[in-house]
Amino acid sequence: MYNYYTNATEIVPDDDGLEKVKSRFFFFMASPPVTGGDLVLVEHARELIKAGVDARILFFPNESFGHLHSDFPPEIPINLLNDELILTPSDFIIVGESQGPVYRDMRHWMDKEIHTLPKFIVFNQAVHWTAYSFKNRQEFNSLHFAGLLCASPFVKKYLEQVLGFELNKVFKAVHVVCPATEIPQHILALPSSEQRSNLAKPPKCTISFIHNLRKRADEINTLKFMFLSLYPEYADKVEFIAIHKKTHEQTLEIMRNSDIFIASGYMDSHNLPAIEAMACGCHVLGYTGLSMPVDYFNANNGWWFIQEGQFQTNIQLLKQAIDLYFDQSSQGRSLRKHLLTQAQETVQTLFSPQSENTKIVPAYLDIWEKTVAPYYATDVVFASKKKGGFKK
Repeated sequence: MYNYYTNATEIVPDDDGLEKVKSRFFFFMASPPVTGGDLVLVEHARELIKAGVDARILFFPNESFGHLHSDFPPEIPINLLNDELILTPSDFIIVGESQGPVYRDMRHWMDKEIHTLPKFIVFNQAVHWTAYSFKNRQEFNSLHFAGLLCASPFVKKYLEQVLGFELNKVFKAVHVVCPATEIPQHILALPSSEQRSNLAKPPKCTISFIHNLRKRADEINTLKFMFLSLYPEYADKVEFIAIHKKTHEQTLEIMRNSDIFIASGYMDSHNLPAIEAMACGCHVLGYTGLSMPVDYFNANNGWWFIQEGQFQTNIQLLKQAIDLYFDQSSQGRSLRKHLLTQAQETVQTLFSPQSENTKIVPAYLDIWEKTVAPYYATDVVFASKKKGGFKK
């Protein structure tokens, strides 16, 4: 059920007993949060709320999704985008890269840098969709936004080097804020691939992959077919598992029970499945899904397909990964252990909750300090856990 919220702002006491207004952070959605990107927005809202920030969902109902009320998380307040909602200069609207109608209909708030207007934060999670929202780079580079949040280092690199966006001109602050990858302890308690591989007689090599029609499903299924056709003697040594219509927890459990994960990324901005498979202890091979090279997907932490459609080359890489799983030599075990260790260290360094790349609240605070604080610091606060009231 919707948790409809007051359109008013929250007034809280400061340390001197004076009243201050809390900035409001509205996460724009045109549908309930049912996709991966939507769920990341929800997680940002949750983290801000825990820090004492006034974070809300700003919902603009439409004919397709207007009745899916139960899909909204009940703990996050919701405001409807309508004439009754009055936005102030200390308010922020967080908008995805693909929300073209927002950039069109609210353009008058983006054309000029005026501190008396509401502030916009672009949260770019699917960088290849950015082109749908703007006519060209010249149009984009003429706009003004409070901040940019990039869901991965790749997103920032792509925006600058491919799309030609002048980020430091358009945005007051730019941050990389990746989804934090943390595997539940009860899943990590399951036997690891390294433990299975080190047995005197390793069990079948389990190979999993995401079956998603948008993510090379035909190619990966053909890869499986071709491998078993060329090497029928491996039929009793391997088991392929297509991950399809599973919950997130079920997916992680399958990854933990897998020895090899075939990454089927396509036009990605982050490739979370590959990162989660690394964290679960899989030997990851396949496509990064990124249209530019990045240093954090490399030969030390995964075996990556260079070019799509190269079945013979990719099949050989898969065969080598399977053979390495069964290799009982000290050299083979050392090589596989190094690969799995490097993969997990990559996740820990760049994508764990402890990584600077995943810190949510500091990124929003920096944007607030650069856009609201210089003009309204005497009257407005970023966050407060003190009990207050609401006033229009």
